[in-house]
Amino acid sequence: MLRSGVAANPAGRVSQAEGEGDTRPRPVGLRVLVVEDNRDAADSLRLLLGLYGYEVAVAYCGHDGVRAAEQHRPDVVLCDIGLPGLDGYAVARRLRQNPSTAKARLIAVTAYGRDEDRRRSHEAGFERHLVKPVDPDDLRRALDCPAVQNCKSGLAPPSPEGHRKCPTAPVTGSSTS
Repeated sequence: MLRSGVAANPAGRVSQAEGEGDTRPRPVGLRVLVVEDNRDAADSLRLLLGLYGYEVAVAYCGHDGVRAAEQHRPDVVLCDIGLPGLDGYAVARRLRQNPSTAKARLIAVTAYGRDEDRRRSHEAGFERHLVKPVDPDDLRRALDCPAVQNCKSGLAPPSPEGHRKCPTAPVTGSSTS
């Protein structure tokens, strides 16, 4: 199932997440797809990203995630690794092989935090690997990275090398899978 959009309040306005004095530009038109089988986690992430100003769609399994990416054409895909059926590694490989989704930035958001898991995610096509529970500030830094922000204009190719200039988000959460 694919869910998109967010209504932060009945008036249709989105509250400022950073406070009244925040002068950072909002991410205009950046499309994010969340692929996460835990519905509560997926919907919470959708709401958070909506408050940040992103256009968000959610898919609750790997197969739906691939279909949603083909339809939604996201700039960024936040994908869990431990998905039933088609796992996150396979999702990443399929997205990289499809010309219509190959340019999307792929960020693993997973409980798998071992070095082996990071290596496998990189080999599958993920550019970043964030370990759950992800600190919202770390996630925001990953999404605000200039390489991610420029992907919409085609100025930065999707590659891990493009993220070397981005601030590295500290790894948080458990180091076990």
